[in-house]
Amino acid sequence: GGANDCEVVISFQNQCGSVVGSSDHSGFGTAGTLRRARQIARQACEEMGPGCKVFWEGCSYPALAE
Repeated sequence: GGANDCEVVISFQNQCGSVVGSSDHSGFGTAGTLRRARQIARQACEEMGPGCKVFWEGCSYPALAE
């Protein structure tokens, strides 16, 4: 199930990412901290219009080899 027209809009490794949007526009950002990634994404979204909210965010940290 699910949509068949999905596309990757953000990819990151060993950092954080955030996707912020409204019903008709969005922005995304990556950075070393979740707070900064969210700021970048929100700024990109708000440049296109109001109503921006966080859709998704998370961090990928390096795995330690044992």
